[in-house]
Amino acid sequence: LVIANSSFLPTYYATARLAKLLTKKEEANFENILNTKIDFIDSSLETYQNNLGSAFSNAVGMAIAENILNNKFNEVKHSIYVLCNDFDLLSGEAQEALSLAANLKLKNLIIISNSTEVLRDSLLNTISNENVAAKYKAMKINYQRIANRISKINYAISKAKVSSRPTIIEIKTTIGENMKYENSTLIYENKLTDADINELKEKLTYKKSNNLDVYKECSDFYKTTYKLRLEKTCKAFKMSKKLQTFLFEESKLNLNDIAINSKLSIPTLFGEIIENISNKYQNSIFCTANTINITNIKNSNNMYAPNNISGTNLLLGPRTSILGNVANGINLHSNFVAIASDILDNFALFLESFKLARQMNLKTIFLLSNINELNKNDNIQELRALSNNLYMPLSLNEIKTTIENIFNETANKLPSIIVINEAKNQELLSLIDEKHENNSMYYLIKKIPMTYSLISSSLNIEMAYEIALKLKLSLIYATNLKNIDLNYDKNKTISIENTNFEQWTNLAKYNIGNNNLNTFATSKQKPELINFNIEEITKIVEKLIK
Repeated sequence: LVIANSSFLPTYYATARLAKLLTKKEEANFENILNTKIDFIDSSLETYQNNLGSAFSNAVGMAIAENILNNKFNEVKHSIYVLCNDFDLLSGEAQEALSLAANLKLKNLIIISNSTEVLRDSLLNTISNENVAAKYKAMKINYQRIANRISKINYAISKAKVSSRPTIIEIKTTIGENMKYENSTLIYENKLTDADINELKEKLTYKKSNNLDVYKECSDFYKTTYKLRLEKTCKAFKMSKKLQTFLFEESKLNLNDIAINSKLSIPTLFGEIIENISNKYQNSIFCTANTINITNIKNSNNMYAPNNISGTNLLLGPRTSILGNVANGINLHSNFVAIASDILDNFALFLESFKLARQMNLKTIFLLSNINELNKNDNIQELRALSNNLYMPLSLNEIKTTIENIFNETANKLPSIIVINEAKNQELLSLIDEKHENNSMYYLIKKIPMTYSLISSSLNIEMAYEIALKLKLSLIYATNLKNIDLNYDKNKTISIENTNFEQWTNLAKYNIGNNNLNTFATSKQKPELINFNIEEITKIVEKLIK
């Protein structure tokens, strides 16, 4: 179950209360329920999103994972439900997600929309007068518009379960029904008074003084019904040993059989890695909007499609804005690990999905190739501020090992970002490969005793390398800015990277970087304006080491 809008939460918790999953006190305090009843949420609600559109992308990812599991294990036959309203369905991300769901024929996706046609600030027909039924028919989505009656809803869901397409069930409801602001935007602006509530209770023939009290016959009905359905479901579901192995086994990624040679390009390496992972590890799903990576995959049998639901490589085409959240949805489902791949320039489109992955403790891996020199410094600076799980490997061997390490790090339950910067200096690359060590994110490329050290990332390591050669300094290359494990003197270390220098202050006493303006700074000096080029930075380093 995926809830797309916070307006559904009171109803959701009230239903849980009727099923004896919550106490009256917990229901009254439903805003803090995620903290007070986390086991309950985990067991029945997969995700609640209040970011417009992201719930639909999550649900599509979950439906894809569910389809793949269903293809492998006969006992897995679940549907993915989304609760939303007509405003949620208008969002661009929702429409992209629905387009992908229709294209992939995700028949296990059932969207239930509460359609009041009254938005917070306007009526729906003032901002959208499209023929919804015709639109969804053209998209090959099963669309049903029904009255707000239990029998109609049950029948619509039973039809959706046997449909060969994803389904949208639009339930026509009346906002503020039986109240003075019924079917009006004023319902959003006016808080209910005690008199309003008492009048509503009269119309509903609800006689309890405490508004959270439940009639015993109602409570007993829900409790009994829930218990019987749960027992029936548990009795019918028999988990095979094969499924148990898939769900609970922790496979270790090993990419040693990928041969690295000087003729191998980064796109070709990506293709090799994708194919290697998808062939050997069936719990991994690779999502990309970048066809360059896909064209380097030799085995097309691994492409996910309606006629190949065992495929674990998913091409989203131009639907870049939903890429991250589809991957998050896949990770929400059982034991899958999703890798989302795109170009660094599109990082703003998946920024929200990365934050949501971090909030939900999802191990989504974002793999980004840097092909535009103009914006890379700003992009890296924002990513550094966002997460310390940012990795920037440079050589082909290091790219391979970084992916391996992140994939196998069981203690890490947070998303990671890998940015690939392609270097031109072959001598530097060979030095990095020569010093390359497993599980390390720092490499002492050049060591000269009793001298200062320069430290940099793949963003500016080539510049730092030239300066170190000229001034006969030691050189440290950092893939990631956390958990440094080298024996070096921080007080005699200078960082060089054209991003915010403050992010390097834990690793080096002197920092040359960017702080909105190009700036040079040390722990003892005020920042001073510089031009970030090799000539000027060489002069600054010379001054420091003297």
